[in-house]
Amino acid sequence: MMIQKGYWMAMLVAFAIHNAEEWLWITQHPIQQLPFKLPARLYASEPLGYAMIFLTLMAAIPCVAIGFGASGIWMKLGFILAGGLGLNTLMHISRAMITWQYNPGLYSAGVLLCTVILAVASHWPLLQLTTGLKLVLLLSGGLLTIPVIALALLVGNVFSS
Repeated sequence: MMIQKGYWMAMLVAFAIHNAEEWLWITQHPIQQLPFKLPARLYASEPLGYAMIFLTLMAAIPCVAIGFGASGIWMKLGFILAGGLGLNTLMHISRAMITWQYNPGLYSAGVLLCTVILAVASHWPLLQLTTGLKLVLLLSGGLLTIPVIALALLVGNVFSS
């Protein structure tokens, strides 16, 4: 059971590394085509850094709670988070396969995806919901991915002002 809880902490560490990879690359290479049609100033070094910190801290809440043995709502939030992170990594990997080009976060995406799979698989039987509801949690995390990233970019812009 202790190893299972460690998967959530590993997922958090992999996510922090993933965010650092994205931030380091984007701050060194100006983005030509911005995702989500947001203003370019949101991707400047300082606001993007705050956005990455915000995203990592928000992910830390359920990961640490589950790591310390919490269940119930924390496990549900963890599954939503895992769904979002899983979709994010799949977008990085699929974009690279389609374009045959590096995209920021690609190198760490595979490791992050592995930790997501381990965390979800290790706690799948522990979450006392039907398979359908577990899948709904994962899918809802995927649907929230882009709005949450956009919100984080806006929060980063507020903190850097």
